[in-house]
Amino acid sequence: MRPVGGLTREQIARIVNNDFQAIRAFEQVFDQNIWYGHFSKLGDQVATGTNTANAVTFTDTDAADGVLLGSGNDRFNILNPGIYQISYTIQVQSSSGSAKTIYSWLRKNGVDVPDSANRQTDNINGGFVQVSGNHFLDLAANDYIQLMFAVSDTALTIHHDVATAFCPATSAADISITHVVQ
Repeated sequence: MRPVGGLTREQIARIVNNDFQAIRAFEQVFDQNIWYGHFSKLGDQVATGTNTANAVTFTDTDAADGVLLGSGNDRFNILNPGIYQISYTIQVQSSSGSAKTIYSWLRKNGVDVPDSANRQTDNINGGFVQVSGNHFLDLAANDYIQLMFAVSDTALTIHHDVATAFCPATSAADISITHVVQ
């Protein structure tokens, strides 16, 4: 237990005359550990083929505590159990004017998470679209999560842009994994 304002739980309990509700409120506020990770991809990625599952690889850990970028830079290792919110965006670029679709979804421990797929279609030559998702998953310690994608045409690639004189660089993909409930 971390001291608060130099006081331990026991000292605070004595101060509030051992009031059970006050003690429980104190525990709920100060005993929570919030684990998190935010990761980004600062490079392009081409699918290995059409309609083929690919794991998005990430290049940077922007901030993390209790969530680690693991094996092959495509797995997010969860160190503590609980309910986690997982939010992501992927920026894609089309190199032709025909309609093509990107699908994205989550995998947990190598198994596709049911009902987690999203899709976006792009038919603009040189145009950009974003696909995003937001999911809550109950995860155990040592589980791992992957962000997967597939395309209907390899002319659709995960794409980043370098900084310009007027704008910072864009990441090709971002993912945030945040512990919300124990």
